[in-house]
Amino acid sequence: MEPNGKRYRRITIIGTGAVGCSVACLARGMVDEIVGVDQAEAHLEMARRLGFIDRGEVDPVRGVLGADGVIFAVPLDKIFMLAQKVGADIRPDAMVTCTAGTTLRLWSQLVAEVPEMTKFVPSFPLVYSATRGPGAASASLLQGRRCIVAKNDKSSREALQRVASFWRALGTQVDVLETDSFEWYVSGCHFWPHMLIASVAKVAEGRSLRVEGTMLQQWLDVVETEVNPQRSCQLYSSNLAILMDELIQDLSKIRRKLGGKPDDT
Repeated sequence: MEPNGKRYRRITIIGTGAVGCSVACLARGMVDEIVGVDQAEAHLEMARRLGFIDRGEVDPVRGVLGADGVIFAVPLDKIFMLAQKVGADIRPDAMVTCTAGTTLRLWSQLVAEVPEMTKFVPSFPLVYSATRGPGAASASLLQGRRCIVAKNDKSSREALQRVASFWRALGTQVDVLETDSFEWYVSGCHFWPHMLIASVAKVAEGRSLRVEGTMLQQWLDVVETEVNPQRSCQLYSSNLAILMDELIQDLSKIRRKLGGKPDDT
């Protein structure tokens, strides 16, 4: 719901994957029409058949026209390109947010090129789905879970309130965080674990470890390690580097207990 209690007439969700369609599922009671945007027509058709969206569009510009709420439910590395395409066509009074944890640096670059995006407020639901696509979506993926919303001095208080109100109306527990804390959460809770698991998978493969049925297999199954989040990791490079350094220091202590040399790399 809007802060004034009014329903949304139309919201557009750009990206009809697990998170995007879960947003759509929870938004049903407060939106008259939900438009899904996706390059994969099969995703749009499945999302429509499952009742998550009312209409699907491959063209994002057509998708956002007339919407009073726009949610970018796409990976972080795609937000800049998409926002450049649709920014000028989003209604001036629309609520605009994302599910990818957009950094302040990316937000500032975006606003510099697309002034209409000053109303864009980054968000990040603290959830993860091991499977993708509309078939993995459900109300339980988001409902009752935490969603962090970024507060920065450059965005308006009204835009922040509207985005926070939207997530609360979906049934999530909203925490409004200063930009620095917001970016630590996103990097530490999403990209850092992804990097670790991808590295563990590579080492295990190199050692030809048989991991079926083990704790390691369960861990490796959590993410699709073949996904390369290079662009997204670059946007969070400083935070990730600090986390990796702290991890290496802690692992060095464990290694010393195991008899390894602390200075070995």
